[in-house]
Amino acid sequence: MKTCFALFLLMLVSSTYANTECVQLAKSDTPGAPGKDSQKGGIAYPHIPYPQINPKQVVDVFLKAVDGGELIVFEKRLNRSMIEPEQIEYIYTLDNHMPTVRVFSVLKKPVPFPDMPEVLVEGVTGVLDWNGHITESTVHCK
Repeated sequence: MKTCFALFLLMLVSSTYANTECVQLAKSDTPGAPGKDSQKGGIAYPHIPYPQINPKQVVDVFLKAVDGGELIVFEKRLNRSMIEPEQIEYIYTLDNHMPTVRVFSVLKKPVPFPDMPEVLVEGVTGVLDWNGHITESTVHCK
């Protein structure tokens, strides 16, 4: 009987600890933390603003990554003077509460697609991580 009671207490304490740990993980998986540069209810710069969306701040973060040489298309680094950001997207999936953030930009001067010079690349979409880095890019052709 004492053994059963001891096991019951151990299980109770273990489940309480597990619940506490999950709450801490849920809080820490939010990107960034509010800081002196953050807006009320937002995430600190240079992180992507969330849950309050600020398109200008997203473009600023994206252009900072571009200035750092992170926007690469066909092994060529694009710079700020080559693009014109036009659209941002916050894309939510059903299995993740944090959205994917994409910035679509038009190329000021279209470039030919390698091995198919008749196809022109007219735009590029950069995917940002929550630290403000471009993790992938996609070209848009005509």
